[in-house]
Order: sequence, then C-alpha cells, then structure tokens
Amino acid sequence: MMLTSRAGLLGGVVTLIVSCVGTRAEVAPAALDGRVSIEVMPARRGAVREVGSFFGAVEPRRSIRVSAEVGGLAESVLVEEGDLVRGGELLVQVDEEPYRLAEDQAVQALAAAQVRVDQVERTLAMEEAQLEAGLKQARASVDMAEAQLARVEAGARSEEKGQLKAVLEGARAGMENAELQLGRVKALVAAGASTQQQLELAQAAFRTSVAGYDQALQGYRLVVRGARTEDRDAARAALRQAEAGFEAAMAALEALAIRDKELDAAIIQVAQAELGLENARLQRRRTRILAPLGNGEEAWVQARLVNGGELVAPGVPLAELLVLDRPRLVFQVAGGDVVHLEAGRPLDAFCHGDPRPQRTGTVVLVGRQAHPQNATFPVEVELDNADRGLRAGMICEVRPELTVREGLLVPRDAIMDTQGGMTLLVEQDGVLRQRNVEILGVQAGIAAVGSGLEEGERVVVVGTRLANDGDEVVVRAERPPVLRPGVPAGAAD
Repeated sequence: MMLTSRAGLLGGVVTLIVSCVGTRAEVAPAALDGRVSIEVMPARRGAVREVGSFFGAVEPRRSIRVSAEVGGLAESVLVEEGDLVRGGELLVQVDEEPYRLAEDQAVQALAAAQVRVDQVERTLAMEEAQLEAGLKQARASVDMAEAQLARVEAGARSEEKGQLKAVLEGARAGMENAELQLGRVKALVAAGASTQQQLELAQAAFRTSVAGYDQALQGYRLVVRGARTEDRDAARAALRQAEAGFEAAMAALEALAIRDKELDAAIIQVAQAELGLENARLQRRRTRILAPLGNGEEAWVQARLVNGGELVAPGVPLAELLVLDRPRLVFQVAGGDVVHLEAGRPLDAFCHGDPRPQRTGTVVLVGRQAHPQNATFPVEVELDNADRGLRAGMICEVRPELTVREGLLVPRDAIMDTQGGMTLLVEQDGVLRQRNVEILGVQAGIAAVGSGLEEGERVVVVGTRLANDGDEVVVRAERPPVLRPGVPAGAAD
C-alpha cells in the first residue's frame, strides 16, 4: 500500500510537471527525501526598455501640382507618368508666338517714349534760351530808359549824343535780328519742327526789340532837339514800359518751370514702357513650364494632366510631381507614448516591399494637437531614400524605445500572479521565502522588479510550482544573473 501510494503521488507530480511546461518556469522533479529540487538565479540590478510598435505610410516630402501660368496652346508635353525629372527640366512648352509679338510691341512702345523725352528736353532747352535772351534784352531796355530819362532831365552833352546814336544803332540791329529769328521760327512751325509756343515766344521777343528800338530813337531825338516837358513825360513813360517788359520777361521765364511737368510726364511714360517690356518678357518666359525644383533636386511624375495640342489656361494643372528623396513615414501615437518621442531622435524603419530590410530615419515632427476622434498624435519620421527604393504609400513599422525602467532583473516566468498580487520565491539556507514584488517593466521575458526584493537574493527560477513559502528545498543549480534583456545569461557584460 505504501509503495502504491508513493507511485500515485509521483504520478500526480509528473502530471503536474507536464502540464506546467511552456507556461511557467521550468519544473524539476522532487528529491527522494521529499524536498523539491529547484534552480535559482541571483537578482542583479539593471534596466528594461519598453519598445513600441507603430505602423504608418510613406508620404512624399513634397507633392507638387504644376500649373500653367499663361494661356495658350500646349505645343509639346515632354514627360510621361513615371518619369524622373530634375530641377529646371522642361515639362510643357506653350505656344510663345503671341507673347513674342507682345514683347516686340513693348520694345517699340519703349522706344517711342524715349523719343518723346528727347523731344521735350530739346524744346524746353530752346525755350529757356530764348526767354533768357529776352530777359537780358528787357533788362537792357530798362537800363537804357533810365539813362534816357536822366539825360532828358539833365540835358545832353555832345558825347552823349554820340553814345545814344550808338545805342540806337544797336537797338536797330537787335530788332533786325529778332525779325530774322521770328521768320525762322515761322518756317519751322510751318514744317512741323517747332511748336506754337516757340512761335509766340519769338513774336514776343520781336515786339520787345521793336519797343527797344523805338525807345532808343526817341532818346536820340530828344538829345538832338533838347528836352521839353512832353519829352520828359515820354521818357518817364518809356521807362515804365521798359520795366513792364522786364517784368513780363521774368514772368515768362518763371512760367517755363511749369513746363518741366511735361518732361516729368514723358519720363513716367518711359518707366511705364520699361515695366510693360519686362512684363512681356516674363510672360514669354512663362510659356516654358519647367520642373519647379531646386538645383540637383529630382521628382517622379505621378500624373500627366495635359496632352500636346490642348489649350491650357492660367491655373490649370498640367502635371503632379512627387519628391521622394527624403520621404516621410507618418504614423499615429497615443498620448501615453508620444511623450517619449522628440524631434531629432533617430529611428529605424522596416517597410513592406522595400528592397532594403531596414532604413535609417529621424523624427522631424511630433504633433502638438491630438486627433479629435482617436486622441492620437501625428509623428513624422524622415527616411533615407538615396537608392530610390521607397515609394509613396508603402507601409512601414518603427519600434522606438518608449521607457527605461531600472530595477532588479529576473525572469518574468519566475513571478507568479496571485490573488494577493505579484509574488516570487527566494531561497535562504535551503528554505523558501515568498516575496510580494512590484513589476516596473518587462522586455524580452525579463522583468525589472522595483520593491520586495533585495539585490543578490537567490530567486527560484525552476520549481516555483512545486514549492511554497517555508518549504525546504534542494538547490540543483544556480544560474548566472541576467545582465540585460536580450543578452543570454552568462554572456560577457
């Protein structure tokens, strides 16, 4: 009976052992003396890292919709879908003939405006010279009238008579010269080479010279026959007339400044013509629709939206380009995990269909606002694509380390989930002691224990299901401590 009972007991133990394999720590057979055979491992301080797993889709660094800037006939479309284009490469050529004609017209308008400026400048210069000459002559007439009045009132000497005769001859020469100048201006006006205003100025100069001659003649006659009362009155009147002529000449010269506005207007017309020419040249250049990329930058033609011979209008899309030199992997992260990610952090990506098993990347964006429906935050990782292996829409996975927990490292299977919480067994001088512990984190089957365990204590890793707190045990083997998750026990630190 005794043998049969022990056999039944051993059979039950074997059944229990078999049922526990693969779910908890390895189970050892009981010793013949009734003590359980166990294996232990000293607890050693270390850290576990919680690793996340996030999936996202590859998006191009830039998606460019190339549109027409001018309207016209698309003479030629030089790209197909799937082509690789580089910055400045010609994509579409719009018929430039209407824009060439507009540019030629703008060139002619500019030339005409410049000619107008030259004409106004020459006219103003001529008028200014004539007015200055008239002003000098009017000043001379005033001086002569003053001298004549003084002589009439004082009486003339013989030498003064000679001087007045010379003045009279000079006034006659000035009148004849003004008459000749008037004749030339009339001829120019008739030929269309001079203006009406220039003619009026020449006529005024002639009248002034005639008045000067009359004054000189009267003065000479006065000194010849002697001054009378009426002669004195006439001399005074002549002086007043000369002064009025001088004031009129001054006013005419000052009025010439108003004509400068005509020159300003002509100069403004030149500036406007220059702007018109620049715009015409810009519009002509826009008939060549180039890839809007930087120097050395390249993109893939995702779609061609126009064919040769079709009419295009400003703003109409012609092609879509994808810039994939540094594409971005975009994925969503829950609020509890996003705090562990930051811009500039390197991450590796594993993409389905990628010819490379792994790609390096860098976090470039961690969203600041959660999605209103699922409370997740967008994260973007810029990936290396120098080999052009990545395509838009590929699904990739990243596995960032989220947390680092420091504690005493033991196999997770050595910790039992009980109604009283997490417990494990430690061996002290052949006797088991149960400890309530706190698990801080788990990585690769290794748990970091926070409280309830001291460093160096020998944790039961094989035989936990066969023994209880206070049981006497036999230590069959002592395993090396865990160095860190993923490193086999006994490996060099």
